[in-house]
Amino acid sequence: MHCRAVSAPSIPALQHSIDDLDFDAVLFPDSPRSEEEHHDFHDFSGCEEDEHYTTPECDQEDILIEPDAEGNFSVSFKSSGCNFKMNPPKVALEDFEILALVGKGAYGKVHQVCKKNTGEIFAMKVMRKESLIKTNNVSYTITERNILRNIRHPFIASLHYAFQTKGKVYLVMDFLNGGQLFHHMRKQAMFTEDAVRIYAAELVLAIEHLHSCNIVHRDLKPENILMSAEGHLCVADFGLAKDDVTDETKTKTFCGTVEYMAPEIIQGIGHGKAVDWWSLGILMFDMLTGSTPFKAKKQESTSKRNCKG
Repeated sequence: MHCRAVSAPSIPALQHSIDDLDFDAVLFPDSPRSEEEHHDFHDFSGCEEDEHYTTPECDQEDILIEPDAEGNFSVSFKSSGCNFKMNPPKVALEDFEILALVGKGAYGKVHQVCKKNTGEIFAMKVMRKESLIKTNNVSYTITERNILRNIRHPFIASLHYAFQTKGKVYLVMDFLNGGQLFHHMRKQAMFTEDAVRIYAAELVLAIEHLHSCNIVHRDLKPENILMSAEGHLCVADFGLAKDDVTDETKTKTFCGTVEYMAPEIIQGIGHGKAVDWWSLGILMFDMLTGSTPFKAKKQESTSKRNCKG
């Protein structure tokens, strides 16, 4: 269960009709808007309407993975990975073919899609603006979009395109067909130590990169880690992440998942980058034993055990 922040920012758009909502100012403030066009979409219900499309303005960057003589590799970027920006052509919903429904959530759906002009396969996260507003989750969507547009790393899920219609927001990301780490953990119960060493090493590289960009994930758990077809892990779901967190600064938002939550978050005394390392430790314990170390029947008891443990 996710523990969202208790207080959420007020959304002026709540006072208007959903049809009149335009997230350009908050989701895509730096993106030019295309002219209104009329489209007929067969695969998405409720999209037969005038659409407004926007995408982030970014610059392309290459990731270099260089193996040494022993097979170890290093990751480098032609420019700072923290400032990665993309510059794709403007896209719209009609540029993608819906292939399959991957999953459903509280705010929308995830589809496997194919970009028509290139044949590339992506995961398209579709969120209804009405649901985001009613649940006060606009700010989390903005956070996820802003962080993912600026990050490129082999072990972090990448955002490739972002656009919107009158009623929905679309994030087009890597399609990682290995599924959630959670599924594999529950299927196998326990991983071998060799497997956990590899998975932990990949997660360490991902976390180190996020922290070097002053980003704290704050919700590292099996459900938020995806596996590629090659068996590598990618950190995903940055809705609860926090940026601009330096080694000296702390934040006090109560958020995350209790079983993986660090004591300082539960106690509300202020937390920083260390909370991700705590969550990684809990995750490694879970992968090796089949259960988290402080789990209890009630969340309150789990929280107390976390703080005492």
